Amino acid sequence: MYLTVGTSGSNGSISGGTISKITSNSWTENTLTYANQPSLSNALALSSLGTVAQGKTYAFDLKNSISSPGIYSYAITSRSSDGVDYYSKEATDQTRRPYLVIEFAN
Repeated sequence: MYLTVGTSGSNGSISGGTISKITSNSWTENTLTYANQPSLSNALALSSLGTVAQGKTYAFDLKNSISSPGIYSYAITSRSSDGVDYYSKEATDQTRRPYLVIEFAN
């Protein structure tokens, strides 16, 4: 999964966060809030990033978390008080939106 850090002065961070696979797929984008977010208690940490700079694109490796066709959910967390801001799918500049690359092997 590729994410781009925002371009304002405070969007970079000393910690790009950790992406984890979460076990719940019962949430929906339209109703998700901080109060009803899926539990991270059984989350499997997959990939972490150190320092991330504004405007740069970074990759989180998800390949060891996908074993068969299906729906997969992930969460990005950080223990740092210096939070990072990534662009979302609503970014005006489409080249800065998150994207996923899927490669098939025979």
